[in-house]
Amino acid sequence: MTKFFLLSNKHERRHTDAVAKRAITGEPMLLKDRVALITGSGRGIGRAIAQLFAAEGAAVFLTARTEKELSATAEEIAQGGGRAAFVTGDLAKEADCRAVFEKAIASFGRVDILVNNGGHYGPVVPVEEYPMEEFDRVLAVHLRTAFLLSKLVLPGMYERRRGVIVNISSISAKAAYRWGSAYAAAKAGLLGLTRYNAAEAARKGVRVRCSFVRRRPAQLLGKRSTWMAARFFTETSDSSVSSPPSLF
Repeated sequence: MTKFFLLSNKHERRHTDAVAKRAITGEPMLLKDRVALITGSGRGIGRAIAQLFAAEGAAVFLTARTEKELSATAEEIAQGGGRAAFVTGDLAKEADCRAVFEKAIASFGRVDILVNNGGHYGPVVPVEEYPMEEFDRVLAVHLRTAFLLSKLVLPGMYERRRGVIVNISSISAKAAYRWGSAYAAAKAGLLGLTRYNAAEAARKGVRVRCSFVRRRPAQLLGKRSTWMAARFFTETSDSSVSSPPSLF
């Protein structure tokens, strides 16, 4: 059965407390000697996942488009006694997906856990104004990347009869919001991919899960929040809100 989880600050605090307790009591780490590949791990949710996994004993391989953020996250993990490596890449491109996977294998020998977290919201415009090239990119970053990386890690997981794939979806996959059609379609697509992948992989010892994000992290909305408020709550012809600032 496919399982879905809702991420929230409450869950994060609970896991952080559990890690601290194990450090004091000497209880074994949950992910000792596991290897995790985490996309979009330079900031926000991906960074928090990487830090938590490292604290639980996993070696973490980080990837995103911004080297400075990846380097900072890897350094924080190393300073805390964890193991981390990283490489930059645009995972909307198939060649970059393969390069990231190969670098992870070269760094740590295998991938036990794949977290498909990388994201791109795209333009905040209604459907009739949405540029097709941006629609294609949003789907590529969220859905095509998850498919490609799953395709790459599954043979090794099947051979070991063990592994976990976590796809990070969003409430947008189930709730209707204005001006986010490509993002919602991509996140809904992840649900379908998770269900079918889970059905196939369960027979070979691999679990495939999907987690929902309750709230979009500040890093994702930061530069856009004022602009989005203008689009959502006012009618304006001011050219200053005609296009959103870049996320990256």
